[in-house]
Amino acid sequence: MVYSDRIDAMQQQSSPEIKPENRYAKDWNSYSQMWEQQFGSSYSYLGDEWRDDGTGERNSDNFYFTAYAERFISPDMTVFEVGPGSGRWTVRIAPKVRKMIVLDVAEEMLQRTKARCESLGINNVEYVLANGQDFQPIPDDSIDFFFSYDVFVHIALEDTFPYTKEMLRVLKSGAQGSCNYAINSVHKAWERIEQHNDWYREGKHTLGQFYYFSPEALGRMFEYCGLIVKEQHQEGYLCTCVFQKPTEIRQNFANSQQNWAEKEQLCTHLQRVTNELKQAKIWSVELERGKAWLEEQWKNWQRLAEEREQRLQAQQVWLRELEQGKAWLEEQWKNWQRTAEEQGRYLEDLQSKSLFRILARLGGLPHPFRQR
Repeated sequence: MVYSDRIDAMQQQSSPEIKPENRYAKDWNSYSQMWEQQFGSSYSYLGDEWRDDGTGERNSDNFYFTAYAERFISPDMTVFEVGPGSGRWTVRIAPKVRKMIVLDVAEEMLQRTKARCESLGINNVEYVLANGQDFQPIPDDSIDFFFSYDVFVHIALEDTFPYTKEMLRVLKSGAQGSCNYAINSVHKAWERIEQHNDWYREGKHTLGQFYYFSPEALGRMFEYCGLIVKEQHQEGYLCTCVFQKPTEIRQNFANSQQNWAEKEQLCTHLQRVTNELKQAKIWSVELERGKAWLEEQWKNWQRLAEEREQRLQAQQVWLRELEQGKAWLEEQWKNWQRTAEEQGRYLEDLQSKSLFRILARLGGLPHPFRQR
């Protein structure tokens, strides 16, 4: 059983439980309740404290509005915003379109947005309290432009992914959207992660928590959900994606998933081949090293063989000299033996003659030997 099958089995076997309060709603409702005391004396609206650029005109907000919203909207459009906060972007977009729909899981945020819009005479806004699961009751193919800024940086992957599929559902064919996310592909992101890590560990706090992606992962998510990423704008650890629903759905979602699965299989195969090539390269390097080692050993063995050959030749010369010495000694031994024999015979003869003389003197020898 693969891991995903085990998860499915666990989900089927688990007993139904009462769903807990949506943590995003809990966090942002509580933030709204404490905002007046903490920031009310310095700012007019909730959210102004997040991007205070020091200018009364909020030049940075005006720039983001122009770059990521205004250039895509027109007076006949229905625009859908997720996470309006206190209406920072709503009051900029709504006057320029036919209708605007804002959706939020935090009821207090919707109340703040509604109060701000009504105070400015903006009455073309519909307020929707989200269920925390999808964008219902927004109808299919009803939205001309989707917008969300400084919201999905706080939404976890397991919620961001289904929301992205909801973007495809509610957008009209060919309609566009823009949404920004936190990314961890830059050094500055890791500085922020390190700075806030202890605060968020083990679920101690969730308010304002960032969830990080990479630009590549965001592109793959949009592609998997059937959307086309047209632009990506990176600023520090933030990335704004401009995307579009295809003008023609060439295949249904099931076929899209099948194609994605085939693409994943191909990527897996390519990765495996790449790994095999890397391993083959490693083996090739090892073989080259082994070849060099064997060549070095061969040279060493050849040198030792030459040295042993030289010693063998020297030993053979020495053996020949020993043989010659042996032959010389044998010849000398024969000479000494012959000389000894001759000396022995001489001594015997000499002894015999001396004995005769002595006997003759003593008169014990026959007359011929007797001295006269």
